[in-house]
Amino acid sequence: MRRILFYCILLIPFTLRAQPRWHVETASITFEIKNAGFPVRGSFEGLEADIRFDPARPGRSTIVASIDASSVRTGIGLRDQHLRGRDYFDVQHHPQIHMDCVRIEKTESDAFTGLFRLQIKEVVQSVTVPFTFAPRGRRGRLEGHFALNRLDFGLGGPSPILADDVLVRLEVGVAQAE
Repeated sequence: MRRILFYCILLIPFTLRAQPRWHVETASITFEIKNAGFPVRGSFEGLEADIRFDPARPGRSTIVASIDASSVRTGIGLRDQHLRGRDYFDVQHHPQIHMDCVRIEKTESDAFTGLFRLQIKEVVQSVTVPFTFAPRGRRGRLEGHFALNRLDFGLGGPSPILADDVLVRLEVGVAQAE
């Protein structure tokens, strides 16, 4: 019995290495919301992520990511300042937006669905993210999207002109870590 336990302990590092680790080379995180019926687009920068993803074994994959909430940009400085304030992202008290993987399932050849915990300010909600992974040798590209209700995260209040639903798009170029 001790011998079996010894061999199992020896194999743990090999099973942990089975998931390829990827580092972020490029990232585009954009969002769109309707304001007075017109689309308002914006973006975030500063993606940091620990990606351990094997398209052949997505159930064993993990993704943990965060972005700098103060990097929000819409192209209008006054609006950006307002979004960084207490009514929206409150970046002084909540400088990061976090997202971590609960589960990933394969849906098609290069298509997956991930269940993630998204934390904005103190609020944590589950979001489902359909995404694709296009491998190119030791590089790859993850592309996905999801919708969220801004009110669920305390981002502003009810408004007759600002929509509640926000569409978020992710495009991340990755390279396999050595």
